[in-house]
Amino acid sequence: MTTRSDRAALIEALHHRLGEIEKRREPADRERDAKVGQLLAAARKAVQSFEDEFRSTWDLRKAARRELARHTRDDNIRFDGFARVSHVTDATDWRVEYPFVVSAARQRRRDSGLVRGVLHSASRSFRAVAVLATPAARSR
Repeated sequence: MTTRSDRAALIEALHHRLGEIEKRREPADRERDAKVGQLLAAARKAVQSFEDEFRSTWDLRKAARRELARHTRDDNIRFDGFARVSHVTDATDWRVEYPFVVSAARQRRRDSGLVRGVLHSASRSFRAVAVLATPAARSR
């Protein structure tokens, strides 16, 4: 989800569905109603956790983009699933790490600055694993 409005719409739809389940509860059947109540509480907690994860990922991406943009063009900083999956299968052992961002330097001599930027971003979160794409890898 790339836009705030798309994320908000998804979260709202999830809350709406839970509200619809709430409307159909049958208080007359106390045992069943108690179970439904437990499930709804767990589902609401899961939706909140899901929403919080979106927010923290957005913040982390913003910080990583700000750091990496000092060393490469914005279009060389990739968070999309295709770039990340391509480098999981090509450059990493996917059972160990799944890249958070794929980035490439504008020029070879700028690789060291980009590496420092990646390490600085990674120090903020254990999830901020990055892959540095070589010019040959980017052209595939």
